[in-house]
Amino acid sequence: MSFVQLRINCADNGAPFYRQVAAPLQAVLTRSDCQWTLARGWQHGPHYLLTFDDVPAAALDEAQALAEAFLAAHPSQPVEPARYRALQARLNAMEAAGIDPAVIAPNDTISLHDTDAAQLAARYESVEQWRSVFETQARLRALVTRCWLEGQAAERLVAQWMLLLACVYPPVPSGDPARPEYDGFLSYHSNYTFWRHALPADQRAQVDARFEREYVAREGEYRAWLEDLRAALARQAGLLDETARLLAERYTAFLALARRDVIHARSPFAREQVARRETVSEFHREFFYNDDGSAYQFSSDFCAYRWLLNIVYKAFPLLNIAPLRRQQFNHALDRLHLAWPEDIQALRTALPVR
Repeated sequence: MSFVQLRINCADNGAPFYRQVAAPLQAVLTRSDCQWTLARGWQHGPHYLLTFDDVPAAALDEAQALAEAFLAAHPSQPVEPARYRALQARLNAMEAAGIDPAVIAPNDTISLHDTDAAQLAARYESVEQWRSVFETQARLRALVTRCWLEGQAAERLVAQWMLLLACVYPPVPSGDPARPEYDGFLSYHSNYTFWRHALPADQRAQVDARFEREYVAREGEYRAWLEDLRAALARQAGLLDETARLLAERYTAFLALARRDVIHARSPFAREQVARRETVSEFHREFFYNDDGSAYQFSSDFCAYRWLLNIVYKAFPLLNIAPLRRQQFNHALDRLHLAWPEDIQALRTALPVR
């Protein structure tokens, strides 16, 4: 099948885009078999990237017209070139994006690019891996758009999505008094610890103090969000219930992929691509390596959950959740689940049956 990407160079991300571009486009494309995704990217300047699978020509024309009308009505403030090039150089090195960090596309412009599944899957181990990501992102895009249209508070919604996601993963008793079970929240702790370990020592101390203050100040608010989430699931309707059902369905689908060895714990990277044990945090040495230094082989359950987690993380920029805020949520929600296990168990019980 043929794919087309529409890039919309726009420094802002807010409700007008979803009202005037994403929602009308969804209405147009529901009348066809076209799947499409929406991403927020930084490469060559802040932008939206719409990727269409076998899009009808008339619908593509409509997408361009919607984008052009939106940019004309809502011009965005362009980035400051020197600062953005410096940021882009850092991100390019961190993510191995392979771009020229000196290039910034003109703001408030659009461009079209033909592509195919093989090119889109180039950073994955197989087209089937990439396709599983694409199909999930297409469904998350509809939920993100609905969030903006309903005026949902993005921070609360993202925290609730993360709570749902962690509870989809079936917990396993650990025998460790400090962490009574191995569950989805352990991946939040892992992600946070991996990020923190890469910081200079003085920045780690600053992060520890800042994140501790943030959690103590907002623990009650987080518990209220958790209770609101449980109540929403009990109603069996609405955005959160729909999200819970999607996450559960995707986890089951990815479990089947893991059992067929389409994905593994290090996907989309090769199994052999493992960091040297002495370079990682103490936590990762304990949980990710065997006593002889070889990489630990994880269960299919974990592989499926990790795959889903990383796809959901990619949706956060569409909701203006910055990488630092994501790490705060990783830290805070792991703390919350250890402090209030009965609340987490109640949420698990409220989840739709898979």
